[in-house]
Amino acid sequence: MSEKCLAVVNINQDLCSRCCVCHSLCPYDAINRDEETVKVEIDIQKCQVCGICYSSCPSAAI
Repeated sequence: MSEKCLAVVNINQDLCSRCCVCHSLCPYDAINRDEETVKVEIDIQKCQVCGICYSSCPSAAI
């Protein structure tokens, strides 16, 4: 029986510099920038909680 991870990745919009490093490194294409709001958002349906975005964010916003 496989267990599902209950962790949720979140972006602190106040700290986010909108550099999109997380977007370019995400192997699951789970991070996108909303063109209207210019906010970087994580699609929790695609996110596998691998930690790549967290460890690469220069603003420590994730």
